[in-house]
Amino acid sequence: FSALIDEAPLGVCVVDADFKVRQVNPIASPAFRSVEPVIGRDMSEVLRTLWGPETGEMYSSIFRRTLETGEPYVSARVLKRRYDLGIDEAYDWETRRITLPDGQRGVVSYFRDVSEHLRAETQIQAAEERTRLATSTAGVGIWEWNLATGMFRWNAEMFAIYRDPPSEDGTISYDAWRAKICPEDVASLEAAVWKVVRSVGRERMEFRMIRGDGEVRHIRMDMIVRADPEGRPEWVVGTNLDVTELRHAEQLLERRIAQRTAELEQSQAALRRGERLAAIGTLAAGLGHDLANLMLPMRMRLEALSARDLPATAK
Repeated sequence: FSALIDEAPLGVCVVDADFKVRQVNPIASPAFRSVEPVIGRDMSEVLRTLWGPETGEMYSSIFRRTLETGEPYVSARVLKRRYDLGIDEAYDWETRRITLPDGQRGVVSYFRDVSEHLRAETQIQAAEERTRLATSTAGVGIWEWNLATGMFRWNAEMFAIYRDPPSEDGTISYDAWRAKICPEDVASLEAAVWKVVRSVGRERMEFRMIRGDGEVRHIRMDMIVRADPEGRPEWVVGTNLDVTELRHAEQLLERRIAQRTAELEQSQAALRRGERLAAIGTLAAGLGHDLANLMLPMRMRLEALSARDLPATAK
């Protein structure tokens, strides 16, 4: 009996009819490290030391009920704070009544430390919830495409983007999705998609689709292909994001830039014309000044000649 317990692949603790710890196997020993030596100690005292007065008493009552009634117990998996260590730990554990080698009844508890596993599960669930909230808030649709069946699985945001009522199982066929794409974009989009699938790659592309309410929208699609163990494309996963407002804003910006460029060119042309006119004016003013300077001596000579007594024929 003792050898079987020591070689068990799980932690094992045996409590006798006097509610004393009879045996703890090597795998179980680390759980009782703060109450060593544990053999011969009252199980209620041990549990209160490990888990505190309230939780320890609850666990103790479970052991006693199994001992008295033979009713087994299987625990729920939950992280609880160790009273002795001040850390959170979780165990899968159960209790069963047994007959000990001395003929008395006892309780055997099998348990396994699942603390790290449960922490990882909790972190994954938290990350999934954050992702769900982020995609919901940002309006990002997430989809999976089974290449073998040709069926898509859409999240709620995908149906919202396409203005389609969600299907009962959240799936939509490839042909149904294809029918929503603007006819002018179907050929180029399909060619691009299947190129990525054949290469087991990843890509970002944009296309136009006709929404359930008839409005044409611009969609940005990211996709990545997952392969089976033989390297053949098996699944495609990706996202859709409605970027219609972004495209409209970019187009408006482009129009404004073109308009401002044309206005600037017109302004520069007018400026160049004004500069030419100013230059002509400056040149004319300069020429007039030079001509005046040239005419001044001639005028003075004429005035001098006029003052002399010249023959009548000369006058």
